[in-house]
Amino acid sequence: MNQNLLIIFVTFIATIITFFVSGQVTNLAVRDIALVVTSFISVSAIALGFIAFYRTEKNQKIINENIRVLEEIKTSYEHLISHGKLDWLINDEQLLKIEELKEKSKEIWIVSPNPSDDTGSSKWAEVIRKNIDDGISYFYISPKTVALEGAIKGLKTVFRKNLSMCNIVKLTPTEYEKLPHQHLVIYDPDNNHGESDCFAEIDIEEKGWWIKIPENRRNIIMGKLFPMVKKASKLGDN
Repeated sequence: MNQNLLIIFVTFIATIITFFVSGQVTNLAVRDIALVVTSFISVSAIALGFIAFYRTEKNQKIINENIRVLEEIKTSYEHLISHGKLDWLINDEQLLKIEELKEKSKEIWIVSPNPSDDTGSSKWAEVIRKNIDDGISYFYISPKTVALEGAIKGLKTVFRKNLSMCNIVKLTPTEYEKLPHQHLVIYDPDNNHGESDCFAEIDIEEKGWWIKIPENRRNIIMGKLFPMVKKASKLGDN
């Protein structure tokens, strides 16, 4: 309640009480006093209602302003995400979907320190089996290590019915270290089917984030890999 109205109200009540105590009320009709009191209370209620309404309106304006600011922040964020500035950054799930849709790519090259990620019950193994049915061959380019030998055993399970569609390129550790990226996926490398793409995994602690390599950079990478791929051997021969 407004402090000034409270003072007025208390003063009024005190005045009425004084009238009754002093005996002067006998000179006034009780009906008139009741009318005055009722009128005063009504006016006070109306005044308080206006004050409450004003405060509510003021608070609502503040709330609306905050909502407007939040909407602007949300719009700016959505604009940043959808503007294309982050189109080059994807996660494992997005790359998995891309690979599922590469139905015309007759070859997929994978540069990996350990192809075991594509074996067992992984989601990648499921996509690979589907792509095999679509006539897509895989090339794994990896350093010759114990990890690769173990991965080959796992790949034989994935490619069980189509060992000839999996090719292995074994590099020396020195050759592998000279590659521009440690983990790459290349679709339609010859670009014969309009699905040529190249993605490199970012070498950070949190794995599973990939960047899309621009065309000019992709061509340089392809130029380095083509001579190596020519030395590939069939999975059944390993």
